Amino acid sequence: MLATHQQPLNQKFIIKYHQSMSQVASYDIPCGNYLQMKLPPFSVLLCVYEEDSPDHLRQALESVINQTVPPDEIVIVEDGPLTGSLRAIISRFQREYEELTRISLSVNQGLGAALEIGVRTCTYDLVARMDSDDISVHDRFEQQLNHILS
Repeated sequence: MLATHQQPLNQKFIIKYHQSMSQVASYDIPCGNYLQMKLPPFSVLLCVYEEDSPDHLRQALESVINQTVPPDEIVIVEDGPLTGSLRAIISRFQREYEELTRISLSVNQGLGAALEIGVRTCTYDLVARMDSDDISVHDRFEQQLNHILS
């Protein structure tokens, strides 16, 4: 199901502590009023598997790179073999967005295991989670980061 977010909604931000999965916390960060501050670097983590819609994935990635505060890194975990269409979309975005890291798992591990691998790969302590069918409002990350800092 395509999740089109026309109004700011609660979205997941994962905060990594000491690069250890045993100390990872996930928080719902409300979008809303925010203060103008220097924003910390952050990663976006997205998992994709063979049954995902190529069009939804394209829209999700476009909503990430067109943010008012774009991520410093996008990590995509390919959870098992993907269709040619999904691979082509990821390849196109990888060519256009240098900060995209692609992790290919040869066998489907399931979302939890794929996310664990993805979080371990993320460079930054702040990690925004997206599903492959999520479309974020244009200022989602700006609002969330400012809220974290307030």
